[in-house]
Amino acid sequence: MSLTDLQRKKILYAFHLWDANGDGVIEQIDFEQYSDNVAGLLKLEPTSEGAKAIKAHFQGLFERQLQASDTDKDGKISEKEFLDHYAKDYVIPNNIEAIMKTATEIFTFVDRNRDGEIDLQEYIFFLAAWRVPEENAKKAFSILTENSGKLSFEKFLHYCKEFWLSDDPNSIGNNFFGILDK
Repeated sequence: MSLTDLQRKKILYAFHLWDANGDGVIEQIDFEQYSDNVAGLLKLEPTSEGAKAIKAHFQGLFERQLQASDTDKDGKISEKEFLDHYAKDYVIPNNIEAIMKTATEIFTFVDRNRDGEIDLQEYIFFLAAWRVPEENAKKAFSILTENSGKLSFEKFLHYCKEFWLSDDPNSIGNNFFGILDK
């Protein structure tokens, strides 16, 4: 079994979100940029304990991603390596457990007020760290919440799963990381 065109498109969309400097590879500097983005969005001083904790979190994410994807061991993740990893470890085997684990970690990070739901501002914050424009985030949030204004933990997990696994071009989850052009 292989990836469909839509699954490939979504994986590459995620790759380009995570390639912060747009140089065609994901490397440590990209995740450092994301940790700086998050700290900046939270108005944290770079040397504060909060900023250091965010940096450590993103460093861990990068190290796990690198270990799973960097097949040539050059310290960088190419599009092909990223695509192969997500196809082999998530999409083709329909690895719901791994996707749910990652989605739960993301939800815990994004639900800043700990009310068990993601609101518009939290979602905009989540996508702003990945450089998704606010208008794109607002449109995606409206679709994901069906204009309810809240995204529950269950729906968050469901749409994350749809993003990675669905081959339905009309799936709401295709917009999990922002509006995905059809």
